[in-house]
Amino acid sequence: MKSGALLLPLGNKLQVPGFIYLESTHCLTKNDRHLIQVMVNQCSSALENLKLHFELKEANRESLYMLAMAAEFKDQNTGNHIRRISEYTRLLALEMGLRAEEAEECAQASILHDIGKLGIPDAILQKPARLTEDEFTFIRRHTTLGARILERHHWFQLAKDIALYHHEHWDGGGYPLGLRGNEIPLTARIVSVADVYDALSHKRPYKEAWEPERCIANLRENAGTKFDQTVVDAFLRLTDRGVFPRESEKKTGSEETGK
Repeated sequence: MKSGALLLPLGNKLQVPGFIYLESTHCLTKNDRHLIQVMVNQCSSALENLKLHFELKEANRESLYMLAMAAEFKDQNTGNHIRRISEYTRLLALEMGLRAEEAEECAQASILHDIGKLGIPDAILQKPARLTEDEFTFIRRHTTLGARILERHHWFQLAKDIALYHHEHWDGGGYPLGLRGNEIPLTARIVSVADVYDALSHKRPYKEAWEPERCIANLRENAGTKFDQTVVDAFLRLTDRGVFPRESEKKTGSEETGK
């Protein structure tokens, strides 16, 4: 460090994330030095606030994941389902032109798509056979229950929309509100495709995992009716490029997803 230079630490006594280095300080007046110290204090406060912001953001992400895992364990899942849905959602969002930050937000929110299953009896969620009509009517409530869980804070708005609308169909034949077309939020349309693909390609108590070709054929068949054609097209482009796995994962346990 040159003679007469100033090295001013940013932060506090416990943590110093950086410094401000000034040379040729011989011409600085007492008032100049005071103003510089004020600037240093403000920079230190800004860095500390930024650190707290990132810590809070990470805590919120962990809260999302813990909530999602609670629903997964209730539904006899391992947690792999929500990880796959999150990654599928991120990749589809990027393929459809969303910015990286928006795609990441969608991916984080998507892990709570089935949070409403916390309010569904275990006897229905864990039934090792197809549901009766009455049971299916009851399990449909997981969409509105999920929205009620997430509606209390605006930070969860995106997750709430996904939880509420991811079983709506492009042609209006879905639930709970019978929305159609662009009335359904894009994020929910993306998660709908990701969720069904993952459900079909993995084992359930009453079905074996489908081969990728059969899963893709199902998406093609239901594009424009159950699914948004543009989302399916994006999925197919990613599949053609080998972005998504082309072989079913072999599971020893069961994964009850996508009811």
